[in-house]
Amino acid sequence: MSLFAGVKGFLDKVETSELSKFENIYLNMIRTKYPHILEAIKKGRIEPAVEAELRTILADFVPSCGVKMKGAA
Repeated sequence: MSLFAGVKGFLDKVETSELSKFENIYLNMIRTKYPHILEAIKKGRIEPAVEAELRTILADFVPSCGVKMKGAA
């Protein structure tokens, strides 16, 4: 889950020192709100529909999750 976020560029603006905090918040949110995504990933492949849903979730979640962003005051 976290690797997907990083490899796909969603973490580019997150301060490096905040990545651990982000990961904890992100994984907790996925576990509680989107458990079907974890089940789909456990099958060993991210299907296109799951990838599209993850992209939408991350686009909304990253800017508002409460971690420090690069260049932010």
